[in-house]
Amino acid sequence: MSIKRFLCVLLLFYAVFISYSQEKIWDEDFSSNKNNWFTDESAIYFEKGMYVFNAKNNNASSWRTTPIKDCKITVQTKWLGGLDNMGAGLVFRFQNDRQFYIFWIAAKGFYIIGKIDGNNITRFANWTQSSSINKKGTNTLTVELMGDSISCYVNDTKLLTTNDASYPSGGFGFYCQKGVLAGFDNLKVWEYTDNADNNVSAKIMKSYDVPVQGPYGIAYVNNNISIVDWFNGQIVTLESGSGKTKSLFKLSGLFRYQGMEFVNNQVWIADYNKKINAYNMEGEIIKTINYDGRKPSGITFGNGFFWISDPDEMKIRQYQDWKLVKTIAIPGHIVNPRGLEYENNSLWLASPTNEAVYRIDPASGRELAKYSLKGINVHGLEWINNFLWITDHSNKKVIQLNIDKK
Repeated sequence: MSIKRFLCVLLLFYAVFISYSQEKIWDEDFSSNKNNWFTDESAIYFEKGMYVFNAKNNNASSWRTTPIKDCKITVQTKWLGGLDNMGAGLVFRFQNDRQFYIFWIAAKGFYIIGKIDGNNITRFANWTQSSSINKKGTNTLTVELMGDSISCYVNDTKLLTTNDASYPSGGFGFYCQKGVLAGFDNLKVWEYTDNADNNVSAKIMKSYDVPVQGPYGIAYVNNNISIVDWFNGQIVTLESGSGKTKSLFKLSGLFRYQGMEFVNNQVWIADYNKKINAYNMEGEIIKTINYDGRKPSGITFGNGFFWISDPDEMKIRQYQDWKLVKTIAIPGHIVNPRGLEYENNSLWLASPTNEAVYRIDPASGRELAKYSLKGINVHGLEWINNFLWITDHSNKKVIQLNIDKK
């Protein structure tokens, strides 16, 4: 190879790999069901630090619908018994229970990689033997996804790289064919993102301790900063000068109070019990919307629409007259999305897990900027007079931030 050609290849390699970074968004040892995976007493359960699938009578599967595009997924799978010629392993870029990719191994030492589309299966590799598979033992499966490129590994040995653009993003999970008893452990997921410099500073201007147990949603109610106290079931107002609080009214008819918005002299509260309630200023429920998603958290009104963040679906839902207009996928690296605000033609989304606020394009769901808030368990968001006010749930604070919203 000539020096010129070598340098071109080297520069291409460098350009590809410096343009992406990876962030671990999932790390689970299955010592408990802290992330609420699906369980079934007889077929899918937690045992001895593993997520166990006993597919004695039927195929068994479980997945997360978090939409991820470019990523690396790795998990350990252990054959515990049953048929050694049937498969167990990963599903990825999961769309629904009829559309996803598969990477399974059988305890006899074979693997299959393919695409499920309804009743059709496209086999990229059809039950191929590999000496890298530990027969009737423990194996580490890895999938790397970049654009339409799919690479699969077992115990760090590459088995296949192929290209398919059918499902550009989707969820991930596990599948066991009928007759297999297998356990999964040490699941890790890294998301690849470009290295565009979108991390913007946020300056704390004011910080107030609030005497409530659980500050969640925040809104500007009749020129007063108001917050939802989910623990005591009330709305309290905050004097911006002194930080003193007083109760505005008690909430009723709710299960778990989340986001809050003030529109047309009505206080709208998102309730985890799949209700969106509107209150008048006397604290009476005057309207209830039955939420059609999974778990509503943040709520905001902007550009003539209501917007709801759903951390369980990992989506933002847009409504007009409470009829669903569209859903927007939240980027997978934004973990546990909560508070939501519409301002300056953008959606602003809080992640207490990431200790950050994200600016999101409402048309595409693309992340426009990230505002890191180290040590702040941010939940609620509200723009007031060119400052972003947030609630810090863990530290029981209301904080005023000065950030660039352009």
